[in-house]
Amino acid sequence: MEKLSLQSFRPRTLFIAASALIIAIAIIVSAVAFLSTPAKDRVYSKVTLSYDGVSSGLDPFKNPLNLFSFVSDDLVGEALGNLGMRDKYDIANVMACLSVSGESSDSTINTILKGSLSDVSVSKADSRTGYYPSTYRITLQRDFDKRISASKMRALLDEITRLLCEKFKQTYSRLHKSEVLDSLVSETTHEYVHRLDVDCDRLRSIQAYADELAEKYPNFSNGNMNYLTVSRKCSDLLSDKAAQIRSFITTNGLTNNTAWLPDYYEYSILMLRYRLTALQSALTSIDGQISSFEVDSTVYLGSSDSVVKVESRSKETYQELVSRRIEIKNEISTSEARIESYTQLLDKIRKSAGSETLAASLRADFEIIENKTDEIAGEFAELLNAQNGILIEGMITAAAAKTEFRTLFSAEFVSYLAKRLLITVTAVAAAGFLVSAFGDKKKKKKKKAVSA
Repeated sequence: MEKLSLQSFRPRTLFIAASALIIAIAIIVSAVAFLSTPAKDRVYSKVTLSYDGVSSGLDPFKNPLNLFSFVSDDLVGEALGNLGMRDKYDIANVMACLSVSGESSDSTINTILKGSLSDVSVSKADSRTGYYPSTYRITLQRDFDKRISASKMRALLDEITRLLCEKFKQTYSRLHKSEVLDSLVSETTHEYVHRLDVDCDRLRSIQAYADELAEKYPNFSNGNMNYLTVSRKCSDLLSDKAAQIRSFITTNGLTNNTAWLPDYYEYSILMLRYRLTALQSALTSIDGQISSFEVDSTVYLGSSDSVVKVESRSKETYQELVSRRIEIKNEISTSEARIESYTQLLDKIRKSAGSETLAASLRADFEIIENKTDEIAGEFAELLNAQNGILIEGMITAAAAKTEFRTLFSAEFVSYLAKRLLITVTAVAAAGFLVSAFGDKKKKKKKKAVSA
C-alpha cells in the first residue's frame, strides 16, 4: 500500500481544514473574551400604570409623576429583610444598582438611566409622540454582588417591585376627596339662620361633587346607588326640608340669640333707609334733567360748497337718563320692600323669640335634615370607596423579573460572536479566493508545459 504524505493532499483540502481550524479558534477566543469582559449582568421587571392622566406625565392626583421616588432606602431595606438578606447587603450598595426608565409608546426601551435613583428626575415625554410612558422598566445591576445567583436577584427585584406597587396604591388610595363628607357640627348655640346655611352648604358641596363624578363616571354604580342618585337626594332635601325650615324661621321670626338678631335687623333697616334717602335724591335730580331736556333729531353743518347731515346724540343721552331713572325706581322699590320685611320680622322676633314650642319644632326639623344629610354622606362614602377599590386595583401592575446575564447561550453572545466571525470568515474567504486563483494559474502553466 502506498504511504500517505502531505503531498498526497490537495491544496483545497488543506485550505478547508485550515479554515475550519481558524474558525474554531476564533469561536474559542471569542467565548473566552466574552466571558472575561467585565459584564453588566442585571435583572429587570416592568410595571404598567393605568389611570387618567398618565399619558400626560401626571400621577393620579394630577401632580407630576415621579415613580422612582417610591423606591426609597426604607423600601429596599424592607425587601432585603423579607428575603433574609438584610445583614448580607448594604442598602446603599443595592440602591446604587437600581435604575428606572420609561418605555416609549412603541414599546422600545429607552436608554437605561445610570446611577442611583437620586440622579433621576420626573418622567419625560416621548420626543416622537409627545406622550409620556405608561410602562416603566426597573433594573437591578449585579454590581453589588458578583456571585449572587440569577434566581436570588430575580427574587429581590420582584420583592422591591411588589413593595413599590403597594406603596403606590397606598399613596393614591383616596382618588376621590372625602372632606365634603365630613360631618359639620351644627351647635344649638348657632343662630338658626346660620345653622341652616351651614347645613345647606354641606349639601351643596356633596351635590356638586356628585355631579362632577356622575359626568366623569356615568356608568359606575354600587348596588342601587350611583353618583346621580346622590345628587338627586341632595337636591330634593334642599328644595324640600331646607326650604321648609327657612320659611318656618322667617315666618315666625325665630332666633336663639335674642340679643344679636334684633340688633342685626335694626342695623339693616337703618342702612336701607340711608340708601333709600340717597336713591330718592338721585331720582329727583334725574327727573329735573329729563324735564328740561331738549331733543334734537338732526344737525346740519354747512360750508361754501356743501351741507353735511350729522346725527345728533341727544336722543341716546335722553334714553340713558330714562333707563337710569327706571333703575333707581326699581332700587327704591326693593329697598322699601326690604325695610317693610325686616320691620315685620323684627316685630315677630320680639313677640315669638321666647316660644319654646316653636323652638322645639325647629330643633326637630334640624335633626331631620342633618340626619338625612349624614345618611346621604354615608351612601356617598360607600360609593367612593367601592370605586376607589376598583381604580386602585388596576392602577399599577407588575410583571415578573427577567434575567439578562452574560452566558454562551444568550442572545448577547450570539451577537458578539457573529460580529467577530464575520471578520474571520471574510478574511478566510479572501484567502480562499487567492488560493483558488493561484491554483488555477499553476494548472494552466502545467498544461501548457505538457502540450509543448
